[in-house]
Amino acid sequence: LDYWTCMAGAALPLLLWHAGDFEGFSWFGGEDQKLVELPRFFRKPLWLLYFLVPGIWLWHTAWHWWTTGRLNVVKFWIMAAHYFTWYMGMSPHHVQSLAFINLFHGFSSSWLVYQVVQTRYNLWRTKSPQSMRWTDHLNCFLVSTPISYTCFLCFLACTEDLAWDL
Repeated sequence: LDYWTCMAGAALPLLLWHAGDFEGFSWFGGEDQKLVELPRFFRKPLWLLYFLVPGIWLWHTAWHWWTTGRLNVVKFWIMAAHYFTWYMGMSPHHVQSLAFINLFHGFSSSWLVYQVVQTRYNLWRTKSPQSMRWTDHLNCFLVSTPISYTCFLCFLACTEDLAWDL
């Protein structure tokens, strides 16, 4: 449920954009165009999903807290920040859009991915290291420290920027 709620928080604003909402939003500040336009009748079901999916997640989280007495405050904060930054990032104001999507959302998502991948690789290395392939070892190296992970992300960003000029 956590995974699909998180994915919906990013995918639904983008689908709504393709269906005609967030008219002034520009992903790269004016140099981009939508590859496809979704029919406008998708807007209401997409908005319904945009509120229904996190609503179900909130209900499930509240039920878990009620039955176990435990609430993962960090997970709650990450999910709320995820939805908020994507929504605010779809603004027609370029500076606000870039700030919320690239700075606030990008940094927190990158850190979250780093933490999850680091935890999963540590478990994998202790439980069944013989099943790891060379690509797994490469990924393990890339997330071995925050510095190597950040350098790899910067390399990908520079490569993407250079590819736009080709």
